[in-house]
Amino acid sequence: MKDRNSPDNVGSRETGNTRKKLSKKQRVAFVACSAIVFLLVVLIGGFQVLKAVGKSNLKKASESERPELVSDGLSDDEINQGIVYYNGEKYRYNSDIITILCVGVDSRETVEEAKMGQAGQADSIFLMVLDEKNKKMSLISIPRDTMTDISLYDVFGNYFTTQREHIALQYAVGDGKKISGKAMVSSVSKLMYKLPIHAYAAISLHAIGIVNDQVGGVTVEIPDDDEDYIAQSGYKAGQKVTLMGDKAIEFVRSRNRKKFATNNVRMSRQRQYMVKFVDALKSKTKSDLTFPVKIYQEASPYLNTDISVDKVSYLASLITGFSFDIENMYTIEGEVRQGEIYEEFIVDDKQLYELVLSVFYEKVSTGGFVEVTKATDATTMSVDDN
Repeated sequence: MKDRNSPDNVGSRETGNTRKKLSKKQRVAFVACSAIVFLLVVLIGGFQVLKAVGKSNLKKASESERPELVSDGLSDDEINQGIVYYNGEKYRYNSDIITILCVGVDSRETVEEAKMGQAGQADSIFLMVLDEKNKKMSLISIPRDTMTDISLYDVFGNYFTTQREHIALQYAVGDGKKISGKAMVSSVSKLMYKLPIHAYAAISLHAIGIVNDQVGGVTVEIPDDDEDYIAQSGYKAGQKVTLMGDKAIEFVRSRNRKKFATNNVRMSRQRQYMVKFVDALKSKTKSDLTFPVKIYQEASPYLNTDISVDKVSYLASLITGFSFDIENMYTIEGEVRQGEIYEEFIVDDKQLYELVLSVFYEKVSTGGFVEVTKATDATTMSVDDN
């Protein structure tokens, strides 16, 4: 019979205690891992729920609407399907598209500081088009001097009439908040044959610098045909520059107001900037899906939008997987004319009709022919109509 204090028994007790100690460590590690996994599931699940809610809310904005393109020889069923005939081809409206109106406002004030009728003009106007079916993103730029019907309001924000004016003024005659945003949506929608627009985001010039710096700056190539900007900025033609802060604002805003039709040159810079900014945003978002939400929060004092955090989450999930390059950039075509005081941009209705068909419709088969009518002949709507 062995002594309990023999080396063998002592060794046995130590081995048993060691096993118990390892078991405790394993249990602690298991609990810690389980907690981490649980948190990840909650976070991922919560983000997925947020995305789902955002998608639903965006689609609700205009789920039963479609552009009102004139077309002859259609059956009631084809009309209900959103089909039109043009130049011997049949087209169907792509309902798997989300359209966001993006506006750069000529103001450095916060949203709360804006006053009725003094909200700042829409200096740059873009439609962001997200085609979920074809996994493609497009941008349509609208000249700020485009002549169209805009809604006018009294000092209390009540609509009282419409007037043919520069579309840039539509934002300015509002309150810099909901009235301005909804009025811009209404005017752009009417201009483009009552195109459904799901949301809007208007940002002041000051916030452009903030958002630009959040993505780490935007690298652009200085255009070689923009002498005025080159002289003002001090950069060289063809030089690649990473824009930061006020330099980004200068790149998208500056133009020589003493020369005729210089807004077209500026819009070319704006299109390049938007492509490069989206590239930078996509890169950041791929490594952090919550990054657009962080930008949203940072820029919020200078941001007027009806896009809530849930909608931002859904849009962020789309952008990362969508193709986008300069080929997906479009501009409304027309002619710049000198008005009594200011330049006026007159839309080419035929080309606008074809642009809407190209971006928002899909060809389905051959058919009849349609006469193009003026884009600006659509019935005028007040903000409340939207």
